[in-house]
Amino acid sequence: MPRVLIVQHDQPAVRLLAWGLSQEGIETLVAPGDDAPEHLAAQPPDVIVMNTNIDAEHKRTVISALRMLAPAASIIDLAPDAEAAGRNTGADIYLNEPFRVDDLVARIRDLVPDPSVPSGGELLRERSRRARSDAAETRRRYADAHSRTAETLRRAREIWAVIRASASEH
Repeated sequence: MPRVLIVQHDQPAVRLLAWGLSQEGIETLVAPGDDAPEHLAAQPPDVIVMNTNIDAEHKRTVISALRMLAPAASIIDLAPDAEAAGRNTGADIYLNEPFRVDDLVARIRDLVPDPSVPSGGELLRERSRRARSDAAETRRRYADAHSRTAETLRRAREIWAVIRASASEH
């Protein structure tokens, strides 16, 4: 289950967002903007969702600080015009407000794959194993068919020899 830290000053919105994410099986931690460093140190998140109304330069500074405190965490920036406001702020994903919780959930799941679902490497290994198994089965079937064909051909030659021998006696 992904762990998400929500950094936002609007507490009612935070509670609503945290509830929506928890309904989707995402563990949420809530930190008012000033308390984010303590939360990052205590429980490093997989994703940081940032929803603060600050200018791009200040947001860049905050995101840099968050990256230093939680280098493995991905950052999603929520803003009324996230793409325009967030250009070059350093977030991994920008999501415009208003947004749908399922859109945010999809972005989080893109950033933090579910460990119960095989990763690309695991899928590739499984497909390779199946391909080798299928190839071995195909070779076995071919060998069986070839053996049956060779036996059929041997019998056909014996029968043909008997027919020729019978024809020459008459």
